Amino acid sequence: MEQTYGFNHEGLTKKNRQYIVDVERHLRTAAVLPADQIKTLVDEMATEVQTAQKQNVTARQHYGKTPQQFAAEQNEVITKPKPKEASWWLRGVDGGLLVMGIMLLAVAATAFIGKSNESVTSIPISLILMSFVIGGAGMAGMQYYTLKIRDQGKKGLLKYALYAVVFVIVWMLLAFVFTAILPVNWNIVLQPPMAIILGVLVLVLKWYLKRKYNITPITRF
Repeated sequence: MEQTYGFNHEGLTKKNRQYIVDVERHLRTAAVLPADQIKTLVDEMATEVQTAQKQNVTARQHYGKTPQQFAAEQNEVITKPKPKEASWWLRGVDGGLLVMGIMLLAVAATAFIGKSNESVTSIPISLILMSFVIGGAGMAGMQYYTLKIRDQGKKGLLKYALYAVVFVIVWMLLAFVFTAILPVNWNIVLQPPMAIILGVLVLVLKWYLKRKYNITPITRF
């Protein structure tokens, strides 16, 4: 008696048909995915395997796994809990640490390169703290408007560009005002070697928080 299949098996070799049958059997035995989703997955597999077969590639080679491994992977996508998204507050801290770390290293490097210029041989701590606060808020905001690009297209892109320009202007103004009004004895000056050490520590802290709290970048795609 000829075996019946729940998918389009025309043109498939016996080995490739059996691979799909075994995947379907494992999926139905595990009963993690609903029946209609299993059918959709198996139909898609049949189409993919038919295409691969034309290139003399077997189903096993195409997926790189045994039927049981492939089925378990599909079930894991459903059963594995999605990692918790980082809050906007954490995104702001992450962005602030990035801006502050880069600024510390960049200004310190400039100081070493231009040793003869007295204006770049020290770094006011007020400027560094401002880069963290304003930079963090700005980076979080830019990620927010990145979502607008994804959702609103050109209109969202215009909002993103406008926000970026306003952010830079506000940042520069606040940094200048804050540095100017802060009493001189409060405005601790960092020498380049200390700035480099702090810059590295800040970026290491950023990396640690990024891994610990799953702070992933938001892209426009």
